[in-house]
Order: sequence, then C-alpha cells, then structure tokens
Amino acid sequence: MPQKDYYDVLGLKKGASEAEIKKAFRRLARQYHPDVNPGDKEAEEKFKKVSEAYDVLGDPKRRAEYDNMGDQAFREFYTGRREATAGFGGYRSSFRDMDFADLFGDLFEQKTTYQSRGPVRGEDYLYQLEIGFMDAIRGASTQIRLRKEEVCPMCKGSGADPGSEWVTCTQCSGSGMVELSKGQMVMRQMCPRCHGQGRMSKTPCKGCGGRGRGEKEETVSVKIPPGVDEGSKLRIAGKGGGGIDGGPPGDLYIQIRLKPHPQFTREGDNIHSRLEISISDAVLGAKVRVSTVDGAVNMAIPPGAQNGQKFRLKGRGAPRLKRSGRGDHYVEIRVLIPKKIDEKTREIFQDLRERLSANASRS
Repeated sequence: MPQKDYYDVLGLKKGASEAEIKKAFRRLARQYHPDVNPGDKEAEEKFKKVSEAYDVLGDPKRRAEYDNMGDQAFREFYTGRREATAGFGGYRSSFRDMDFADLFGDLFEQKTTYQSRGPVRGEDYLYQLEIGFMDAIRGASTQIRLRKEEVCPMCKGSGADPGSEWVTCTQCSGSGMVELSKGQMVMRQMCPRCHGQGRMSKTPCKGCGGRGRGEKEETVSVKIPPGVDEGSKLRIAGKGGGGIDGGPPGDLYIQIRLKPHPQFTREGDNIHSRLEISISDAVLGAKVRVSTVDGAVNMAIPPGAQNGQKFRLKGRGAPRLKRSGRGDHYVEIRVLIPKKIDEKTREIFQDLRERLSANASRS
C-alpha cells in the first residue's frame, strides 16, 4: 500500500506551522465540503482525505508519530473508520478545535454584520421599465408607482405600542439570532420573531402589528437620459426601502427594457436598418432617401451595388451614454427581383444577359 503524504494532501511542506496547517485545512474543507457540493462524490472523497490529513497533522502528538513513522500507525485506524462510517460523518473529529462558524467564518461575518442591531440601511429595489425605442435614443421623462416598505410612523420602527413594556425574546434568548441546522452545517440568521432586536414589546404597535414597518404607494419621477440601451440600469438614490432603527433608505434601480422598432435594430451605439432598391438602381447607382432616428437623409448608392452590401451613415446612430459623440447607422440594401415582367422587359433582360455573357467571355 503506498505511503500517504498528509502534507501533500493539504498542499504543504513538512515543517509547516500549526497556523499554516489550520489555514490550509480550512480553505480545502470549505472547497470540498459536501454541503457545498451536494451529490458530488469526488468532492466528498477529497473532503475525507483532507479531514484525515488534518486529523493527524492538526494534533501535535499524532503529527510527531507521523513524522517519525509515516502513516503506518494510522493506516488501520482510518481504514476501519472509513468502512464503518457513511458519508462524511466519521470525519467530524477533524473539527475538534473549530466549529462550522469558524470553518465558514467569512460567511458568518458577513451575515452578522448585516443583522447586527442598530441603524441598518434599507433594501435596494429593482424596477423593470419598458420604454419605446425612440425614447431610449432621445431620452424621456416618466413616472412609476411603487409599493414599498417604510418605517411605521406610529412606532418609528420599534414595533411597540408607545409606553409598552419590553421583554427578552424567548426564541433567540435576546441574541437577535437563531441557528438552523442543515445536515452537518449550522447556519445563523436573524430571529424571525423579534427581527434581530433581541427583545419584544408586550403590546405590539397597533399600526403595524409589531412589525415596525408597513407598505405604502409612492409615485417616483424617472428621467431617462439619451442613449440608454436594453439592460441599462439607472439609480435613483434614496427611493428604495426604508431604513431600520434610523438607518438611511435604500436606492431604487431602474432596469431598462426596450420595445422593438419596426424599422431599426440596435447593437450597442450603432443602429441598423434595411433598404429595398431596384435592380436598375443596384446596377446603375442612385441617390435614395433613408430613414434614420433623426429623420430621412440622402444616401448615394454606387453602381454595381451588391445584395446585402452595407453602407455607413457616420454619426447617425444612438448617443453614447455618459460619453460624448454618437454611434453610426448601417444600411443594408436588399435588391428587389421582380416576380412578374412584361414581354418588353423580358426582351431587355434577355439582351442584357447576352451582353454580359459576351463581355465575360472576352475578359
């Protein structure tokens, strides 16, 4: 049986410090933990190997034995445990000096910061607004109606009836946080009963039923700058959800959706359209009128223009959002082939075919 290199499993060299071993284990355990990789057998196997390596190297006595004798002293123990345990439960001892909050500390730190009591900024709102194609080019102003959460004006967000007595929340025992178990993983979240305050009023506010917040409708004016495109986001500061315990309100983000246009399509700041022309105009060339977002303009088609050929109208595209200048307008010509022709026209085309064939043979 080949020798197991526990240092290599953790990505370390022999002689690594205890802090380095712990740091390497924490990083790899988070990466391969079965709760993070549900149903991934390969990740689960790697988690077992990482756990076994830390079980040995994380204990000074076991590490000394391993450094002197290799894995021989532990081979039978881990082989037996691997056969006797299902999943990764048998490797729980690898967490003897750190819990899941330690292992996933960055997640808990973020959660705790967000849920800590005191002033908390309100939620940001996202509103999808559909506008016309030309409104996106020229800019526009409109109004939208929102249903948004605000601090209850009667209790100022406390959830308590004025003058009511406060008691410690029985669900979280005053911590404002509760723990939920998901398999081997323990998650912490804001207490749903006291909303993270750690205390409750004996007499809930009559205006909000103790929630500290209520809904209201508000009309918000939205100014759409020229040049917005599909998916563009506009920020309106302070028009999101109300803050908690005196915290500032969140922001409102308007995400733009464009209605299709019958003539124009758009790619970035460039506008595209098609123009149908006759065979004679394609062969002989012509001056034509082309519709743009600024109105009709003249465009020259050179003799011998090909079906599908594109011509650029410089600076006739969409305004560049938050930048100066404009994109271009590209016109793709489509040569119309007549489906029915009279006898005279047929003779003309027959004569043209013979002339073209003769010119081709001479060249």
